[in-house]
Amino acid sequence: MKVGTPTDNELKELARDIANSWRKLGHRLGVSEAVLDSIDQENKRLSEKGYRMLIHWKQGAAASYKVLNDALRHEDVQRQDLAQRFCLDWHMMVIIIIFFYIKCMCCGFMVLNALDSGSSSLGLNPGRDHYAMFLGYTIYSGCTSFQPCRC
Repeated sequence: MKVGTPTDNELKELARDIANSWRKLGHRLGVSEAVLDSIDQENKRLSEKGYRMLIHWKQGAAASYKVLNDALRHEDVQRQDLAQRFCLDWHMMVIIIIFFYIKCMCCGFMVLNALDSGSSSLGLNPGRDHYAMFLGYTIYSGCTSFQPCRC
């Protein structure tokens, strides 16, 4: 999940995609019926209505990617596709996927638990710790429950 509040540009793009669901999403985000009626009367295009509603929501204290994600996924709105596109941190997801597919630099053994390196020792121990290089960082499992390194 992304951290913080969506940018105005993200909200503009989202507004184009929610079209007919803008009012339902507004309800899920806690925008009052009076504000929704006012936005509806003042704007002709659906994308503009959605954008104005999202900007109004963003001005509130509870505006966050988490709240937006939950509202988009709610059964009344059912836009999981938009929740994934706008609220998930894909950069982090790609790194996590890559971490699960890296191989030990010395023996080629798959480092399956590269993200669980918090309990491992601070130094590399060839012959015990499987390790790999990623973005200039040394990542190693420190886990001996898998086969030991064959180097």
